[in-house]
Amino acid sequence: TKGPVIAQWVCDRANRADLMHVAGSMARYRVMEWQNYITSELHKSYSPLFRADFDDNGKTWFRNALRKKYEWVASRLDGKDFLTGPNFTAADAYLYVVTRWAGHVKVDLNGLSALQAFMRRVNERDAVQSALTKQVRGGLDDHLWIVPARQLDRCRQLVPCRDPADTDGRTAACGLDEHRQAKPFAIVEFDGVVARSQHDVVADRQA
Repeated sequence: TKGPVIAQWVCDRANRADLMHVAGSMARYRVMEWQNYITSELHKSYSPLFRADFDDNGKTWFRNALRKKYEWVASRLDGKDFLTGPNFTAADAYLYVVTRWAGHVKVDLNGLSALQAFMRRVNERDAVQSALTKQVRGGLDDHLWIVPARQLDRCRQLVPCRDPADTDGRTAACGLDEHRQAKPFAIVEFDGVVARSQHDVVADRQA
């Protein structure tokens, strides 16, 4: 629920009216409308798919539900570059992020050409490529999950870690020497899932 509000705050603070239109304008309400749809209908529906303790029948139901929702989103993107028209906004950034999870949790997006074209279009943006490159250089690629150390035991229940915890019990080894240090967060390496907390990434960089 906080994501759309944070995005609005960041855009306003940065004076990026191209990403979040001025307050009171109908264009802004259209962006907010999409933000609310994404957070309640898409983002929230992914949560059960990241849980190891959720049964397969339940996950299948959520995958099918997400497929139907994405079919509707694709229909709204048909003939448009972005959700609200020709210009990229904060809502498009949000849709891009959550839709990247689909392949990791086996949500079928095949045949949704308008949605796939949208993902390619956003992925080709210079700012997006820069952000993805910085993630990889910083060790935050698709095989790392950064979490508070206090949640490490729970993480082991959710996903299979390839490396055991370091002897100090505060970090998990990710295979990179620079990460094998005692810090108040854990780095857990696993296959096929991307799930990161922005707060914890910031804590990593400031540690």
